[in-house]
Amino acid sequence: MNTSDGITFQVCLALGIVVFILLRLYYSIRSRITHDLLPIPPEKRWIKIPSIIIIAAWGSAVILWLIKPDWLGWSLLALPEWLGWMGVGLMTIGLGLMAWAHETLGGSFSATLEIRAPRQLITAGPYKFLRHPMYAAILISSLAVCLITGSWFIFLLSIPLQILSWMLRVPSEEALMVEEFGASYVEYRSRTGGFFPRF
Repeated sequence: MNTSDGITFQVCLALGIVVFILLRLYYSIRSRITHDLLPIPPEKRWIKIPSIIIIAAWGSAVILWLIKPDWLGWSLLALPEWLGWMGVGLMTIGLGLMAWAHETLGGSFSATLEIRAPRQLITAGPYKFLRHPMYAAILISSLAVCLITGSWFIFLLSIPLQILSWMLRVPSEEALMVEEFGASYVEYRSRTGGFFPRF
């Protein structure tokens, strides 16, 4: 990958990160204005700690690649340019899925393990096919970042650790949903996929 291509991919990734941040900020603010949080037991709050650690480590590595990619030169793979452009395409798909999921959730969105009042089980939009489209969007976007940067170190900080984090978090999320919505959620879970559509 030549220097001009590297700069192009840096710009594409920076724009993708800005779009991601703006999406999360907009829908977080909108949901807080329009909906109230329902109380969640304190013992369940620890679930978000692994995600915070992973995001901090991964974000630091990505920012370093954007500012000083040579400092991560030891982890860069000689990937063909077309894989970088595939990454840009996947990032677009991931951000689109995230925007779709956010818009479907509306004021029900919460970045933490919470249910917002009024209580409502969302089964429209991407939730018709997936119970966790946000995580699917993040997974797609993370894979995109790995292809754009070509760094195996960034890959290790994202995909495996994210999956591990979700293995800890998702059971608590689904238990909360079963507790809140009962048989309706159990039936919904039986006909939908978690991160991938069920065929």
